[in-house]
Amino acid sequence: MFNTPNILSVFRILLIPVFVVYYSTGHIAVALMVLILSGLTDMIDGIIARNFDQVTPLGQWLDPVADKLTQAAVALSLAWNNWIIIPLVVIVFLKELLQAIGGFKLYKATKGPVSAKWYGKASTVAFYVVMGILLLLGDNLIVLQAILTAATCGFMLNAFVQYIRVYFAAKGDMGEQGEDKEDCGSPDQVRGRLGPQ
Repeated sequence: MFNTPNILSVFRILLIPVFVVYYSTGHIAVALMVLILSGLTDMIDGIIARNFDQVTPLGQWLDPVADKLTQAAVALSLAWNNWIIIPLVVIVFLKELLQAIGGFKLYKATKGPVSAKWYGKASTVAFYVVMGILLLLGDNLIVLQAILTAATCGFMLNAFVQYIRVYFAAKGDMGEQGEDKEDCGSPDQVRGRLGPQ
């Protein structure tokens, strides 16, 4: 429960108010350093979990929760001073809300969290990189900021579509398993097909 990846995920959550405070008070360089630190710990905890067999159900929940909270806080902070980020904020909130609902339904059905996929991680990396660039640009190069924001929205939407496919594929597999169980018949019918015991 208190292995290194889980501690790093909690650390990322604790970095969120630190980023918000420094960004809102105009300490952009420090806010950028906090964002970079958050992104690096996000990569490191996944590497440690996979390579040192430290993947846990708690970690499978903590990691995406830390990602979602960080993305929401950073996007909202930047959108407060930059209207170009507003579409990204909308996409982040809708994507994460719908994924949370779908993930909860699958958790109830399978009794386990759905692990993150590569396209989800790719959209997270794209988010960190672009948000870092936007922090550096400030009020400059508005066209470039719009292009980078649109690209990030594209990564987010692609991940959302892919997770929708995973959701319906999982629902389909569970439906097929239910049909297989129904086709087996009653215990007496099964014994009849198998012959005398």
